[in-house]
Amino acid sequence: MFTDLYFDTINPLQTYKRLFSLDVLFSALIHTIMYVVVIYIVVKVFKFKFNKFKELFLCLFVVMFLGYFGRLSRAKDIHKHFLKEKDSVNKTINLMHNGYFCWFFLG
Repeated sequence: MFTDLYFDTINPLQTYKRLFSLDVLFSALIHTIMYVVVIYIVVKVFKFKFNKFKELFLCLFVVMFLGYFGRLSRAKDIHKHFLKEKDSVNKTINLMHNGYFCWFFLG
C-alpha cells in the first residue's frame, strides 16, 4: 500500500506536487496514529505522567508530513550531484534506498 508512495518520494524526477495527494496525508496519519498508540501503551504500562496526547499527535503529524518533503528534497539534491554520470536516477534511488533502510533499522 505504501510501497508506491515510498518509491515516488525517493524518485528525484517526481514533483513536489505529488506530496499534496491523499495517500501522502493518509500515510502520515496512519503512521502518526500508530506511534501515538505505542507511546500511549508505554505511558500506561509504566505509569508515566504524560497527558499531552493531542499535542503529541499534532506535532508528530507535522513531522511525518514534512518528512516526505525532506526525503524528496534529499533525493533531488543527490540527483543533482549524479547528473553528469550515466544512470543518475538509479544511482540516486539506490543511495536513498540504502540510507533509508540503514536509518530505519537503526531506529
